[in-house]
Amino acid sequence: MDLPTVSLLIACYNEGKVIREKINNSLLLDYPKEKLQIIVFSDGSTDDTDSIAKEFATQGVLLIRVEGRKGKTHCQNVAVQSATGDLLVFSDANSMYDANAIIELARYSLQDGVGAVVGHRAYVGAGKAGNKEGLYEKLENWMKAKESLLGGTIGANGAIYAIKKSYFVELPHDRISDINEPLRVAMDHHVRVVYAPHAMAREDHDNPFLKELSRKRRIVLRTMNSLWAERWNLCKHPILATKLIFHKAIRWLTLPFILISAIASVFTDCKLLWLGSFLTILYIALAMLLYLKAQKTAMEELQLGKVQSIVLYSFGVFFSSFLAFTDFLKGKQKVVWESRS
Repeated sequence: MDLPTVSLLIACYNEGKVIREKINNSLLLDYPKEKLQIIVFSDGSTDDTDSIAKEFATQGVLLIRVEGRKGKTHCQNVAVQSATGDLLVFSDANSMYDANAIIELARYSLQDGVGAVVGHRAYVGAGKAGNKEGLYEKLENWMKAKESLLGGTIGANGAIYAIKKSYFVELPHDRISDINEPLRVAMDHHVRVVYAPHAMAREDHDNPFLKELSRKRRIVLRTMNSLWAERWNLCKHPILATKLIFHKAIRWLTLPFILISAIASVFTDCKLLWLGSFLTILYIALAMLLYLKAQKTAMEELQLGKVQSIVLYSFGVFFSSFLAFTDFLKGKQKVVWESRS
């Protein structure tokens, strides 16, 4: 197999805690050294991220610093200008790759009609405060795998995805590149975005529950704004638009949907619908009680059973998505991101 040249681009903002580990992890990847370029791009970091990255200059690691806190998408546009690889691999600083991760991305990228490849992100240690992020990510990966069988998946995650450089598009700074870049590849070049299940990135994930919901609210808001900006292009690609509705939009609006359904069922004579309404109210009541408990013990370990954790986390996802939708209707924007480490 004739492997392509690769540029690995690592996004950073105040990642001093993890950037050394990430660079060492990248240098140890099973990929021909002469075909792998490593670029660290820093969005005006104010900690020791840049100085640590400079220590690896003699090993070929290139640091690109962008002043002014312009956001990940703008910095990514700048960094790609210095990329020499035919395949661009985008990563976050806290995402550690399995040794064969880039080989797997490259292998899928060589398939006919493929323009972008999405890797598999796995969370390690998602156990605090009822956090079921690992379960959520498993659902995401399952959906990507099934969509790949139906002509291609939609969107990516910032931890691990690859795009052929010839297909890369410079996006406006307010777009979320993880979503818009693969979409533009599919729409502009009529190629597939596929899922590579064995291209593995692992992240430590033990964040407090409420902090994670705040982060999810920001991400969903950015995604809504980014997709809205592409609405006319999506109208020309009804299959992609349909996948987005089922993959994203329905999940974002789950909370109002189940509330409307529960209220509507009260006005019917169907006992089965009454039962559904009762269970919905019970679910929301339990979730609210657990949510209040989480607020009181935000910095401590919550002792919850499996069912309680799933109820709390699922409600948190639905609630934060609904809040993001209200932010979207108000015209709010989020451009910059915060370090997760």
